[in-house]
Amino acid sequence: VIAFVFNIMIQIFFAIPPVELFKGFSIIKLFNMTYIVPLLWAWIPLIIGSFALRSDTLLIRSLGSHLPSGYLVYLNLISKIFSLSTSVMTIGIQIVLLPHLVEYITAKKYEKAIQNVSKAKLGAVLISLFVTVSLVLVGPFLIKLLFVGGKFTSADADITITLLPLFILPSIGWGINSVFFQPLLALRKQLQLGLLYLMSLVLGWGIGTFITSSIGPLPGITSGLIVMLFTGIIGSEILWQYYKKKLIYIHHERNSSI
Repeated sequence: VIAFVFNIMIQIFFAIPPVELFKGFSIIKLFNMTYIVPLLWAWIPLIIGSFALRSDTLLIRSLGSHLPSGYLVYLNLISKIFSLSTSVMTIGIQIVLLPHLVEYITAKKYEKAIQNVSKAKLGAVLISLFVTVSLVLVGPFLIKLLFVGGKFTSADADITITLLPLFILPSIGWGINSVFFQPLLALRKQLQLGLLYLMSLVLGWGIGTFITSSIGPLPGITSGLIVMLFTGIIGSEILWQYYKKKLIYIHHERNSSI
């Protein structure tokens, strides 16, 4: 995670020429409402949406508090293994996808943008499936090899391993989630995206809490995560299909006028 953050910081200096970093910058512009209002309009929905999207950890810990002592450690370990592994493996697709999408949409190359999105989503799904299956198969061996020792005993490892199947679907969701909402960012649909992920959080938390009180915490956690993640994914895809039709219509209208 630390390496990824430094990687992004270093890329800024390669992506933006040094002269452009401070070109036209002034304190007056910084506090000029002409610049601030569009910035806030773009940021606030994204901040709300990002908070909702990252609340999966809060959901796991909140519902996991109903379990016996030690289970929060097991759940935290498994969720981090799955979420980091699948997310990191699809970061390359995300980094490549968004800049090209913005470029294609700005240049009105809508067909290329649509093709790019389809390839990226297919690639993300396949990678996430492969990584998830690999973790389920290799996870028991790695958990016993890397974590057993000190206060984390073999019995703790055995309990952790039994939790692996609960995170198969959430793992796939963690891997593909970002790739599915990137096209909407390229289309500047921050408000719709923020509302979608806020709704995903409410639905996921509500269903997770209901199932926890009815059946138990573990099914509640799994159900809550699945609803939260896949509501966002399916909703992003529905929005993309809607706006994609608009892009295709504009493209055909442009060609016919030419």
